[in-house]
Amino acid sequence: MVQLRTRRKVVDNSGVREVRCIQVKRSKKAEGRIGKEVVGSVTKVRPGSTWKRGDLVNGVRVMVKKEMQRKGGRWLRHDLNGRVLLNKKGEPIGTRVRGAVPMELRRMGYGKIVSMSESIL
Repeated sequence: MVQLRTRRKVVDNSGVREVRCIQVKRSKKAEGRIGKEVVGSVTKVRPGSTWKRGDLVNGVRVMVKKEMQRKGGRWLRHDLNGRVLLNKKGEPIGTRVRGAVPMELRRMGYGKIVSMSESIL
């Protein structure tokens, strides 16, 4: 569940550390499943970054603490809730993703994110 003003970590190398949720795109409910696009405001940045606090960014959720069940019956869970930032065209801003991402993202149209990640679950 993604609620208004929840803070989530950014797991790519775009220069942003943390983003506060403003709105979940294309959803009537504020559900926070893998692959949901979220609009957020930058709250923490890395030193020397071009980003500033308060900048609006789009992102997609790639890691969720809440367990999810795959079609084969296997359960999947992450240690943190992570996002990857996207530009206006829907392409990732960073060039590297830290951590493992689920292979379901490829079917959702985020194959570039899956190829940039360290490992695939």
